[in-house]
Amino acid sequence: MCFESQAGVWTAHWKAGVVLPRVWATNWELRHAWLWSCAVAGGAAVVSVPLVIALFWRFRYRDGVRSVFLLTGLSLFVIPAPWLAVCWTELFSRATWPPVVWLYDHTILAPVLGLVPRIAPIVAILWEAGWRTFPREELRLAALHGAGAWGEFAAYSTARRGLIVAIFLAAFLLAATELPVTLMLLPPGITTVAVEVAGLWHAGIEERVAAVCLGQGMVLAGGFFAVWHWLQPRVLKG
Repeated sequence: MCFESQAGVWTAHWKAGVVLPRVWATNWELRHAWLWSCAVAGGAAVVSVPLVIALFWRFRYRDGVRSVFLLTGLSLFVIPAPWLAVCWTELFSRATWPPVVWLYDHTILAPVLGLVPRIAPIVAILWEAGWRTFPREELRLAALHGAGAWGEFAAYSTARRGLIVAIFLAAFLLAATELPVTLMLLPPGITTVAVEVAGLWHAGIEERVAAVCLGQGMVLAGGFFAVWHWLQPRVLKG
């Protein structure tokens, strides 16, 4: 944002040539936070998506069971994220096995696991939407040719690979923007973009907050556009 005086009146306006270099410089200074954000979000997505897919595929022909799973997952949103983080902290604090203690103190295992209950319900909703709009005749044809559960999954995942990519990307974006769980579970010396933004905001450094949020907004906008691009023809149109 630039300020200019016209007839003694200061006005504010945006100039891309001035704003974008500042946005780039600020986010480059926080490149390690960006890398850790990607690592935590990627880990949470890698855990959540296969877990949900495996569970829902196991009961793919039992709509009632999957509905119970969906309701149970959605009920997790009622649990406040800080309280969920406290529960994870208490669980890891009670661990006495040295490898678990080391993983909690020196790795991102705790925030990755803490994010799973937060993003798994969204993954389940997207997967269920894709499954309900898929023509079952293709799977019946595969079954007639002797394909088992894995063969059916191969046929389904081939037809819906765009959907699966979109689900992974959506899970990644949701995990990357989550603050309460990561803030309370990150080990010392590790930070994420969301945590940095919170710290800068409380410090009153509004210009840097704006630069980071603008950079993050560009990334999120591109990511959500990609999710929409992959989901729209496969789910929303059937």
